[in-house]
Amino acid sequence: MSSGLTLIEVLVVVILIGILSGFALQRLLPLIGKAETVAFATVVNQLNNALLLETAKRIASGDGRSVPQLAGSNPMELMLRPPDNYLGKLRTPATEPLPKRSWHFDPSREILVYSTGSAARFLADERPLERVEFRVSLDYHDRDGDQYYSPQNDDFGGISLRPMASYKLLD
Repeated sequence: MSSGLTLIEVLVVVILIGILSGFALQRLLPLIGKAETVAFATVVNQLNNALLLETAKRIASGDGRSVPQLAGSNPMELMLRPPDNYLGKLRTPATEPLPKRSWHFDPSREILVYSTGSAARFLADERPLERVEFRVSLDYHDRDGDQYYSPQNDDFGGISLRPMASYKLLD
């Protein structure tokens, strides 16, 4: 009586492992996409909170006139610790492809850019997005109609991180 495995037994084990790995991957891949959208939304919320705190700090310290200077700034500089996937200041488009699922700030255009990992999860007009762009914007009611913020004439509404184009996140 032989204690070794026959070729057919080894083949059955390899096929079973392949089938089980296929099922595991099928369940795991959607979770990776969901994790990306949650991480993305978390960073956007943290950036909006950082802008709100910086605005409140300036107003509370009597430096409210400097709040409009936040428009077009890099909001990542307001965070105590930027996310690990923040690459810093880079010009868009970069000469080399940027890593997927990463952030960078383009100082020439004053925009914050997120390079998506699974473009199919980020949609604009039902088309997949390779990147999502944001700008720090001043919110105000232009009472005098000159299209410029004037603290004496216009009503200040706040500072926010606004997407450059509308997009939709898939669950």
